[in-house]
Amino acid sequence: VVYCPVDGDYYGSVDPCGEVVGELREQLGIPKNAKVMLNISCLKPQKDVSTYLKVASTILNSHSDAVFLIAGDGDLRPDLENEAKALGITDAIRFLGWRRDIPELLALSDIFVLTSLWEGLPQSFGQAMAAGLPIVATKVDGAPEAIVHGVNGFLFEPRDVQGLAMGINKLLHNDSMRELMGERAKERSEKFSIQKTISALDEFYLPFVQA
Repeated sequence: VVYCPVDGDYYGSVDPCGEVVGELREQLGIPKNAKVMLNISCLKPQKDVSTYLKVASTILNSHSDAVFLIAGDGDLRPDLENEAKALGITDAIRFLGWRRDIPELLALSDIFVLTSLWEGLPQSFGQAMAAGLPIVATKVDGAPEAIVHGVNGFLFEPRDVQGLAMGINKLLHNDSMRELMGERAKERSEKFSIQKTISALDEFYLPFVQA
């Protein structure tokens, strides 16, 4: 398998404690010590952001200051905004629309969350891993190729709100676990490095070229 490459130097380039992240936190109205979850998704049925909102509602029962970011846009945005209102979690949700500052958003965040119903292998996994984030996601298609359950994140079945919330809660309650899984994620992101992709492509194609 030759994976789509991720520029780890780019996505892991922003200092989480730096001025840029501090300014972004203030711009988004996120309290200084609040834990931040990030979801990067087109707002379409495949991504099942509705489950992300339900997970957020569950988490907020025990972490009332948590903030849940959604970077992306799409036809389902009005429905999802209405669902957030119905769940009473509007103050904790940030619908960010399309963004060009993904490295900064990753540096701002504590946990990456993806609740898709199906996937190939999302580029966002490699990006989050390069930024040193543990991942809580659904166990669909290519997800286990990026995330090893209990090593650099947690995987659960699609629409498993309680399972996904449990995974996030484990990381929120245990700083050392979250940091360790983040370090392992960063190490594992090398699997998707540009250098590895180039080497794998060379290994595959050169014998044909030289024949």
